[in-house]
Amino acid sequence: MKEFRVFGPPGTGKTTYLSKQIKRAVDKTDQIMVASFTRAAAIELTGRDLPISKHRIGTLHSFCYRSLGYPEIADTPKWCKKWNELWSNPEWKLSGSKTSVEDPWGFDIVRRSDADAWLQEYSRLRTALIPRERWRSKSVIAFAEHWDAWKRENDLLDFTDLILVCLEKVPRPPFHVDIGFFDEVQDFSPAELALVRKWGSTFERSIVLAGDDDQTIYAFRGSVPDAFLFPGLPEDHIKILGQSYRLPRAIKKLADKWIRGVERRQEKPFEARDEPGSVSPIRGNASMAGEIVKKAYELAGSGESVMILGSCSFMLESAISAMKMEGIPFHNPYRPTNGAWNPWRGGIDRLQNFLTDDIELWGNLTKEHTWKSVWRWFELINTKTAKPNRGAKRYVKMLATDDKSADVPLKPEDWAELGIKPPEGNLEWLQKHILSRHESLMAFPFQVVRKRGIRALAEKPQIVVGTIHSVKGGQAENVILLPDISYAAECEVVEKGRPLRDALRRLWYVGVTRARRRLFVADAMNPGRTVHANV
Repeated sequence: MKEFRVFGPPGTGKTTYLSKQIKRAVDKTDQIMVASFTRAAAIELTGRDLPISKHRIGTLHSFCYRSLGYPEIADTPKWCKKWNELWSNPEWKLSGSKTSVEDPWGFDIVRRSDADAWLQEYSRLRTALIPRERWRSKSVIAFAEHWDAWKRENDLLDFTDLILVCLEKVPRPPFHVDIGFFDEVQDFSPAELALVRKWGSTFERSIVLAGDDDQTIYAFRGSVPDAFLFPGLPEDHIKILGQSYRLPRAIKKLADKWIRGVERRQEKPFEARDEPGSVSPIRGNASMAGEIVKKAYELAGSGESVMILGSCSFMLESAISAMKMEGIPFHNPYRPTNGAWNPWRGGIDRLQNFLTDDIELWGNLTKEHTWKSVWRWFELINTKTAKPNRGAKRYVKMLATDDKSADVPLKPEDWAELGIKPPEGNLEWLQKHILSRHESLMAFPFQVVRKRGIRALAEKPQIVVGTIHSVKGGQAENVILLPDISYAAECEVVEKGRPLRDALRRLWYVGVTRARRRLFVADAMNPGRTVHANV
C-alpha cells in the first residue's frame, strides 16, 4: 500500500482537486472508498455523476458501525436515559448534550453535567491513544470504570469504541478496496488515522489523505496535526496545492505570519490571489456590537457577503440581538439546524406562503395559494379570534399532507368552505390572529418587514453569523472577527500550555482565512482573555 498526502491551504481548491483524482480513479476501478469527517463532505467529493456505490461513501464511523454489525450505541439519548436511572447523584447523570463541534469552548456559559465532561475527556483520551496509566483525573478514571462495566453488562459500544474495536479486531473495511480517499484528515484523531492506515494496508493500490494541518481545530475530540503529518513520506508522495483562489495579499500575509508561530507544522508555500485585500480594526466588541452590525449591514447592502465570527456562540449574542432589533436578515447555512443562527427559517417561510400571491413581493413570480402553502401559515392561526368555520384547521391539514391534494390551488368555494379568507397581503391581520405560542417564531420576520420592507422577505441573507468552527470550509467577501476566548478556553491554556496555544493559533488562522476581500478585527471585551493574549 502506498500513502499519498494532499495539503490544501485555504482557498486552494482541495475539494475540486480531490474530486478530479476520484474521477480518474473511477475510470480504472470501481473498488473505491471515500470518507470524510462528515457524510455530507464525502458526498460533495464524489458529486452526483460518479458511478460509486453509496455504501462506499461515508464517515469512518459509519464504516466501522457496519463492520461491527450495527451494534447498540451507549452514548445515545435512549441509553443515556437508562444510565441516569442508575444514579441518584446528579453529578453522575448525563445530560445528553455533548460538546458541540461548532461550539466546543462555549461550555462555561452553557453548563453541562460533570458526567458529560468526564465522558468527553474519557473519549478524547482514548481516541488520542493515551494509555490509561497516563490519565491524570481520578474522576475520569472512576467514571471510565463504571461506564465500561455498564457497557459490558448491556452489550453496548460507545461512539469511540467503534473506532477502537475495529482498530483492534477488524483487519479491513466491510468491502474490497483498491483505492481509498480520505478528506479533512486533519480532523481525524490518532486512533482514526491509525485505523485508516491499518485498513489501507489491505488496499490493492493506495490511500490518499487530504487536509491541512494548519486547520486542525478539533483538539477537544483528540485531533492533533501530528497524526496527519507523521510518519514522514517521500517528497513525491506529497502534493501541496500552490494557488489560493480566495486569499488576497494582505490577508494571506497576516495569516502566514500568525500560523508560523505554531510549533509543529508542514510548511506549505502557496500564492495569494492577485488582489491587495485589506486588514482593518473595527470599533465595537462582542458585548457592544452596534458598530459591528452597522458595518456588516453596510457591506451587505452593497451586495457583498459578510461573516461575523467568534470563538464561541455566546460571544455572538449581542450582534444577534442588534440584528433582530433592526430587522437585519442573517443566517448560518453551514449549520442550518442551529435556530439561534437561523431565525430566517420557519417564520420567513410562513410569511412567504401567506404572501404567495403578493405582487409587491414576488412580481411576475406570484403563485396561487395551494393547500400546502395555506397550511404553512394557517397552522399558526388562533381559531378563537380569526373564527374560521368549525374543523377548518383539521380540514386544511388533511389536504395539505395528502400527496394528491397538497399542490392543488384553492378555489373561491374552498375559501368559503373554510369560512375565512384573509385580506390580501395584510400582515397586520396575520399578526393579530397568531397563537401566542408562535409569536416568538414570527417576531423576527415581522420586524424585518417593518424595518426593511416586504421585498426583504424574498432576498437571501448576506450576513452569516456563527462560531469559527461552524463555518470551517466556508468563505465570505468580508469577515468580522471577535478576538475573545471563553474562560473555559483560558483555563485549558493554563492547564495544557503550548498545545492549547497552538490550537488557538489554528482557530484564529481558520477565522482569518475565511475572508476573500476584507478582514475586520473587533476590539476585545477583556484584553487579557483574547486569542492574542493567550498565544
